[in-house]
Amino acid sequence: MRNDVIRHMLLIEEPSILKLHQELMNIAIYALGPLFIIAVILEFFGELNFGAVLKKLMIISIVMTCFYQFHTTAVSVALEAASSTLQRVSPKNIFVKKWYEVKIRTGEKRDWGFLERFAIPNLNDLVATGFFLLSKVFIWLLKLIYSTVYHFTYLFSGITAALYLLGWTKDALKGTVQGSIWCMLMPFVVIAILALVGNSFVEAADTGELIFSKIDTIVWLFGVTLLLLLSPVITLG
Repeated sequence: MRNDVIRHMLLIEEPSILKLHQELMNIAIYALGPLFIIAVILEFFGELNFGAVLKKLMIISIVMTCFYQFHTTAVSVALEAASSTLQRVSPKNIFVKKWYEVKIRTGEKRDWGFLERFAIPNLNDLVATGFFLLSKVFIWLLKLIYSTVYHFTYLFSGITAALYLLGWTKDALKGTVQGSIWCMLMPFVVIAILALVGNSFVEAADTGELIFSKIDTIVWLFGVTLLLLLSPVITLG
């Protein structure tokens, strides 16, 4: 299992987006001056707390200077840590195998006959392959959601930082920070679901059991796999 398996699973990387980020940051910088003047005027007719305006300006300067580097580095560390964690807790996970690889290998029992020796391993692999294909559809959808949030978070960080100067838009910057934290936590929610289902298959197959012999277990595993689609909501919660 590669250390970047979760990164490839969740993130679409497009270097050309960096140019768009720079252009939007320039727009935010140009808008910062007028917004600062508006904030000072509003404070003049308000509580006269000009120190708060200067404090906001300092926070905005830090965000505009450092947020992109912080966001991309922190998410990269989170993705790598999630991949390493999945490798340790579920080294034989079926969901990170290649399309052409056997998804699961069933341990052979001594009392098996010819028919059981042929049928059980193939049936187990068939069930595992079905879950593998189902998960690929869900993960593809997750990849679109995760990549969109990841890129939008830093693309609009400059604009949301500039809007932080105004009282009625001060929560814009909070949304940017929440988006970044969401991107850091999401990989761990995903690997928790993948490990839970993948390990259940491996444990059953290692003992030579027929995976779908317990229908309630299969229904439960199917339900847990469906949670992949809800992992963005779970992470937000």
